[in-house]
Amino acid sequence: MLTSGPMRDVIDAGGYQPSDLLRGGNREKNDHLTIQWLAGIISEIRGEVTELAASLNSSAEYQKRQSLSTDIEILQRDVQSLRADLENLKAVQTINSAKLRIVALSKAFPQFSTWISIEFPSESLTISESKNTSSQDNRATAP
Repeated sequence: MLTSGPMRDVIDAGGYQPSDLLRGGNREKNDHLTIQWLAGIISEIRGEVTELAASLNSSAEYQKRQSLSTDIEILQRDVQSLRADLENLKAVQTINSAKLRIVALSKAFPQFSTWISIEFPSESLTISESKNTSSQDNRATAP
């Protein structure tokens, strides 16, 4: 028990009780424990925020990968379509080229033109004859 001094005067005046002194010591300990607890909570929150950011990054990367994959698939289909169109155009060009050779031969050798029968569909080839003789026509008729 406190016997003398300024603390005894405060206690006698009713300002402090002995239990208050004990609480004061516990208060410091409690404050210290509270600070440790808050530091732990903050550390956990930081970890969760880091995990969330990583998850968000991986989600954004996944979406970007999916978008790129879709774009690649579209481009592959476009390339396939263009290749098919190219093959069709090559076939039409081959047919038209053969028809032009037949026309050139029938002009070069008119005596055989009765043997050659040509049908030209309107969409594949159109031949227009001019009244002027061009140098190309002269080469076709030259022996």
